[in-house]
Amino acid sequence: MIYLETVEGSAATYLYLWASWPARRQVRLLESLSREPLGRGADNVGWHVIAAAGAGSMLLYGLVDVGATRCGGPEDFVVCSHFAPRQGWTGRVARRQGVRWGGPPPALLAVAGDRWVVVPADRAEREDGIPRPEFGGTVQIRRVGHGVTASFAPAGVVQAVALSSRVVAVLVDDGNQRRVERYSIQGQLLGSTAVPDAASDLVMEGDSIVYRAGVRIRHLSAATGTDLPLATAARMPVGLSIDRSRVAWAENFVVGRERGSGRLKYRSRVRVVTFAAP
Repeated sequence: MIYLETVEGSAATYLYLWASWPARRQVRLLESLSREPLGRGADNVGWHVIAAAGAGSMLLYGLVDVGATRCGGPEDFVVCSHFAPRQGWTGRVARRQGVRWGGPPPALLAVAGDRWVVVPADRAEREDGIPRPEFGGTVQIRRVGHGVTASFAPAGVVQAVALSSRVVAVLVDDGNQRRVERYSIQGQLLGSTAVPDAASDLVMEGDSIVYRAGVRIRHLSAATGTDLPLATAARMPVGLSIDRSRVAWAENFVVGRERGSGRLKYRSRVRVVTFAAP
């Protein structure tokens, strides 16, 4: 499991990227980062985790350093992205190693076995400085010890990506419609299925693709493209995941307010549903 802890300080925001192996009761700090609010529209300056994925003992994550530049006077700032080569992963031998793929930082990542998929980020400057997936960008399929083994370029912006041992699934938005495209690990298009505009959070196991559209959880067959309802969450699903024929997510409920501060108090639960695997 990989997760990000955010601590708000008086002068900066501190981010701690952790890896956890619950079965072994181990936790490891991967990165210690910080962001400093400069004001004047430059509140996101510093390091951001822009992509993270894991499977088995492999964890991948991408980092980007966001900076601010003056553009007309000492009181005017434009936030821009400085793409620093600080991508990394923890390998099967549980030691940290660097991964260099020679292109832009990853906007999205997916991992399965010894393969991973990289959706590239564009280099456009934005007000928040955070890179987004590139329109029509070349998606790379990589394998440990082999580098790039295949690639493809969907016509649109990839919003989510998932990977199994045989298929890569990407959620693509071309500005008119969202669709889930399926590719072989050799980069060949296998099929495309239109999905609701609210589709997001793509996960995959074997030939089963699961995504959410608002509070609705849906199952899409990678082999046939059949798209069927699976469940409806009581609250907006968080952390959609799949393991064999089980799908899980978390839901947060407001249960009151804290005394004194008046801040909302939440209760969370995890829901699990099963489906008949194709």
